[in-house]
This record gives sequence, structure tokens and C-alpha cells, in this order.
Amino acid sequence: MNKQIPFFVTFVLFFAAQTMWAQPGIAVNPSSINYGNVALGADSTQSLVITNNGTDDLIVSALNIVGNNSNQFTLVNPPTLPFLLAASQSSSPVKVKFTPASLGNKVAILQILSNDPVLDTLNVGLSGVGTQADIALSADTLDFQSVLLNSGKNLAVNISNAGGADLIITGLTFSGANAPEFRITNSPALPFSIKPGDPPLTLIVQFSPQTRGEKSATLAISSNDPDENPRTIVLLGTGIAPQIVVSPDTLNFAKVLVDGDSTLNLQISNSGNSDLSVNDLAIIGTDNAFFVLVSPPALPIVISPNSPPISLSLKFSPTTERPFSAFLVISSDDPNPLPVNIPLKGSGVHAQISVTPAQLAFGNVLVGADSILSFQISNTGEGPLFINDAVIVGNSRDEYSLVDLPELPIKINPGVTPLSVRIQFSPASEGLKNAFLTLTSNDPDGSDNPLFLPLNGIAVKPDLTPTPDSLAFGRQLVGTEAQLSTIIRNQGTADLRIDEAMIVGVSTNEFEITSFAAFPVILRRLSNAEYNYTVRDLTGVDSLDPTREFPVDGAAGEGFTNTG
Repeated sequence: MNKQIPFFVTFVLFFAAQTMWAQPGIAVNPSSINYGNVALGADSTQSLVITNNGTDDLIVSALNIVGNNSNQFTLVNPPTLPFLLAASQSSSPVKVKFTPASLGNKVAILQILSNDPVLDTLNVGLSGVGTQADIALSADTLDFQSVLLNSGKNLAVNISNAGGADLIITGLTFSGANAPEFRITNSPALPFSIKPGDPPLTLIVQFSPQTRGEKSATLAISSNDPDENPRTIVLLGTGIAPQIVVSPDTLNFAKVLVDGDSTLNLQISNSGNSDLSVNDLAIIGTDNAFFVLVSPPALPIVISPNSPPISLSLKFSPTTERPFSAFLVISSDDPNPLPVNIPLKGSGVHAQISVTPAQLAFGNVLVGADSILSFQISNTGEGPLFINDAVIVGNSRDEYSLVDLPELPIKINPGVTPLSVRIQFSPASEGLKNAFLTLTSNDPDGSDNPLFLPLNGIAVKPDLTPTPDSLAFGRQLVGTEAQLSTIIRNQGTADLRIDEAMIVGVSTNEFEITSFAAFPVILRRLSNAEYNYTVRDLTGVDSLDPTREFPVDGAAGEGFTNTG
């Protein structure tokens, strides 16, 4: 046997062993990459490490991404190729980014080409799901309906994520004409995320109207939802409030008689769009005691919108002659922070009776005749004058009478035309006649209430006195005549007027007045003037008895007429 053969075999076996031991060996960690859910428009980057677990240098010559969705996976800052890894050496992390372009499962393969004699192409599986956030709201409209001014009403809206990617809320914005009257009371810090499957996030939206009327705004929710950004919520509500209206805004009682009173009314209505509650009525001020509510209503008073107003009566009762003032304070639930103050004012005044002239002097008036004089009653005060009674008193009261006094009581306002009243004097006997007209009124002056108007007059009458008071012609021959005279005097207190003188009786044709002054004849009262009247006796010539006597019938002065 040849002794060299065993050496050759030993060498071959050694060389073969050496060749099998000294070779590269590629390995990766992880062996596949699952990106899970990645939102559209976002990306996710993961890394893998290539390790040479062989005994010889590993040369990585290519990194390729292949497959149907290879365009959605990319190498991030890939290493320069080729690169060498010594035995047991690992590479720097190789970063692969997944950027889904559409919804659904996406797969690709990262091919690593090397000099690994056994595994020259190593495939690393890449998988991920293209997802998107999908915002969902519990309501698209929040209708707060009617809310009182200066108060607030809360409504909740839930935001949830119906998608497969994190929902990121980036903005909560109010817009619209009435945006300042809406707010989120529990607004979270922005941005905030809602993961798929997480419970909804609840937002509390508050409506706080500042003015009356219908209000609207929009809440825009900005997020990463690709097709609903922003998502909007319509906000609606009506600001309501009562609005108190008081008419008139001032109660001026003007001039009111001292110790009298005057009543005025005011109305309270509601021009708002919700019930008005009047909670308090108070009269305040220095003179509040002189103004009172007449039959005040029970409080509170509720006045519905557009309902008829309620009426309040207030009475002013002055006790002195001066101005008075106070305020009626009306408190209600009108959102105006100040109560309504109604000024109350008035003046206490007096009536003042005045009579012109201060007395009525009728002078001389014939007994049995009448004389009428007038006087004027005026009011020189500031309040209305009431004449309550008018009575004539005194010893001669029955000889005076009121002619045309109006029905009592008589009202005379300040500044008006005086009232004219007539009084008649009708004397029944001679002499000075005194009386008084008493006028009782509301004039508070004791010296003028009652007011005494003096009445005086002199009742007079004439007194015809003849001297002698008879004419006796005695016996007179028929056919002859005789004359006798009488003197007529006025012994009365009034002028005597003689309008006619005549002879009456059965024998009037046998007597004749031969002298008399022209008619009418005036004989002044209590004067010494005299008139001498001559009466002639004419004896009838056809008488058969020459001794017949013809006396003047009746007393002297008969036939003289005084028409006074």
C-alpha cells in the first residue's frame, strides 16, 4: 500500500471542514415588520437589524422592496451599498417607513441580497393597515330653546372615533353672529386624541344669552378626519327675558288742597318675551308718608307677555302748603340690574276766597219795591275753592234774598272768571236794614271761613200831608163860585212824586182845581217845599134850590196819586 494516501485524505477532509466552517450567515431581527393601523396621510417607521452570524464576512449587496404595495413602504436613509459585516457583526438599524395611500391591508417584501451561500436573498415581510380617523358626533344640532338672559343652559355633545386611526382634535371654534353667547364649559387642552374603541369624549356647551331674541352660531371641530374636517354643530337658542314698562314715568299730582287728596294711576306692562314678576312696591323718600298705594295688590304680581297692563292707584294727601316729592320703587325680575324708580311729586295748596265789593250798600229803597246788586266771588289761592253754603243772617235777613245762586257746592278754580251773584233787597218797612251773607268754603283761613258780606239798605216811603186836610166851602149860592187852598207837603223819607190830581165823587162837576204845578211834581223827602193848590166851588146855576151846599167829598188829599 502507498503510505501517501492517508495524508491526502486527511488533507482533503481538513480542507472540506475548514470550507464548511468559514462562511457568512445572514440573519435579521425582526424577521418581519407589522405596522398595524396607520392613518391615511400619516406614516409609521420601524427598524430591523441585519446580523452576520457566520464565520466569514457578510456582504450585503442590495435592499429592495417588492410586492403589490411596495410603493407604500420606503427605506429611510438606507445604508450605502454594498456594505460588509464581519462575523458576529450587526448593522445599524435599517429603517422602513409605511405610508398608506388607501384604506385596507397593505403588504410588501424587503429583499436583502448578500453573499450568504445558503440564503443569498432574505425576504422580510412588511405588513400594515391603511386606516383613517372618523369623527362621529352624538348630535349635529344643539337647540337650547328658551333661556333667560343672564343665565345659562348646558347641553352635551359626544365626540367619538368611528375609524381605525387615532382621532386627533386640533380645534374647537365658535363662529357666527351670536358666537360670544355660546361656550364650552369643560374645554380640554388641544390637541387631544381619541383612539379607536375609546369611550366618547363629552363636551358641555353652554348658551348664555345677553339680549332677547333668536340666536345662532356654529361650533367647528377641527380634526385629522380626512373627509370631515371641520365637523360642524349648529347651535340654536332664544334669549328670553321680561321687560318692565311703566307709564307714565312720572306721577305729578300738581296742586292739591291741603288736607285733601288726589289719586293718579299708572300702568305696568311687560314688553318682553317671558313672564314678568313684580316682587316689591315701595315708596321711599323724605315725603314718602304723604303718598300711598290705594288697595295695593298682593305680591308677587305676574304679568305675561302681551297681556293687558295692571293698574296701580296712588294717593297724595298734603298736610301743609309746600312741595312734596318721593319715589315709587318697583322691583321685578327684569334682568336690568336697577329697579324702576317713578318720581312722585305734588304741592299742597290752599283755596283763598275773595269777594268784591266788600259790602253791598243798597242805599234808599222804597218800601214794597225791590233793588238788586251783584258781587263777585273769586279764588285768589292756588287750590280749587268750594263754596259749601250761602246763608243770609241778621235782623233784617228776611228782607234780603239770593237771586241766582248756583246749586251748592260751587267750585271755583284758581284764575278763572269770578262767579257773579245777585242779592235782592225787598224792604217791608221803613228804616235801616242790616244783614250779612255768610259764605262757608274750604278756605282754611279762619277769618275768611265763613266769610261775612255786609248787606245794608234804607227802606223809605213818601208821606203826602195836606194842610188843611179838608176844604169846607160852606153855603154857596147857586151860580156863584168860591176858592179855597190847601198846602201839600212830603213828610216821608222818600221823594214824593205827584203825577196827577183830580176830583172824584158824585159832584165832581161842581168842583175844579184852579192851580197846580205841571205834572209830574216831585216833593223831596223831608223837605220844606210846599205846593198851594186852589179848589174852586162852582154852584150849579140850574139848581132849583138856591140854598144847596156842595161839600168836597172825602178827606183832603183824596184824588192825589203818589206813584213814588
